[in-house]
Amino acid sequence: MCRNGALDAFASISFPATNANYKILNKRSTKAIDVSGASTSAGANIIQWNDTGAQNQHWRWVAVGDGSYEIANQNSGLLPDVTSGSTADGATIIQQTDNNVGAGTGH
Repeated sequence: MCRNGALDAFASISFPATNANYKILNKRSTKAIDVSGASTSAGANIIQWNDTGAQNQHWRWVAVGDGSYEIANQNSGLLPDVTSGSTADGATIIQQTDNNVGAGTGH
């Protein structure tokens, strides 16, 4: 269980599987988390989009050796990042190289 009684969606499955890619769907909208335009460039927006099954909508969890994981896009190999490390509500999410400084680590 997560804080405040929210159900941990991954509590009953073995996750993440080795060498597997996942799509992340918004339960309410049923849209997939997507790198806009299938971009492979750092700084491209991460958005929600109709589930097309494309590689820019597939993500893999990569162990970093300390019990945590990075999330990498299958198409670009880049990680989700909050623009400029913002902590504001509504901050834009982009893909970025692994800069190992907290906000951009995809952890």
